[in-house]
Amino acid sequence: LSADYRKNKNTTFNYNIQLAATNNIASGDVLSETDRLTRELNTQNDVDNFGLSQLFEFHKTFNKKQKASFAFVHTFNKETPQYEWYSNQSFLGSYVPWQNTQNFGLKEIKEVTQHKLQINAKHYWLANKKHHVYTTFGFNGTYSNVAIKNEFLNSNAWENLNDFGFGHQLKYQLNNPFLGIEYRFIYKKFTSTLGAFLQYYYLRNKYPSEITSFSTIKFEPDLKMEYEFNSSEKVQFHYVMNNSYLGAENYTNRWQVNSFNTLFKGNAILQNVQYHQA
Repeated sequence: LSADYRKNKNTTFNYNIQLAATNNIASGDVLSETDRLTRELNTQNDVDNFGLSQLFEFHKTFNKKQKASFAFVHTFNKETPQYEWYSNQSFLGSYVPWQNTQNFGLKEIKEVTQHKLQINAKHYWLANKKHHVYTTFGFNGTYSNVAIKNEFLNSNAWENLNDFGFGHQLKYQLNNPFLGIEYRFIYKKFTSTLGAFLQYYYLRNKYPSEITSFSTIKFEPDLKMEYEFNSSEKVQFHYVMNNSYLGAENYTNRWQVNSFNTLFKGNAILQNVQYHQA
């Protein structure tokens, strides 16, 4: 659903909202036979997803040399997957306390909710045909809650695995305000844009028994150059340096089950990933 409102030729408003809901059910069977052993493996997945996304934009032209825009984006996602693994033989025996049983079952129930905010305010100053200056102020925020429960089948009854290094309760918070300025120079068929952004990152993870946090200030340059030979041929160069953080589940500090023979554990003290791209 979207709506546009033009107050006058210099002022416009835009709003867009999207909703999506899905349910995915899957089942798989594997039979493994050797001279000594027959193993039956069954996997059952039931995944519910709900998503909401909304965008608000405001554009204003003050005069021939100055313009401004404002954008606000909010997204919400909720995932509630449930995974079950069954076998006639034990698996992950070093981590799951199997006892004398003929039915081996493992279950993971997960609930992940996430809010994302993006705010961007930009001012355009067209000093003349050759020189433009763009100023940007923005904010990015990610807020996630991760709850994971693991159970195993013991004498036909499900028992919790929390005492064996499984299960999660994590609140993930990443705040990123930033300020940037870009200078654009146009000369005949050559255009260059030199950008400089000052970014502040604050990451906070809250576990049931501890809190970890990390903050840093980063300078991130952005350079674009373009030469147009004609309407169909041009050469471009773009260099940018960025910093990013992984999603919430990469900071979980206890075991998760990925499959019959795969476990995953995050790292509570992960910091930023910095990369150069040219």
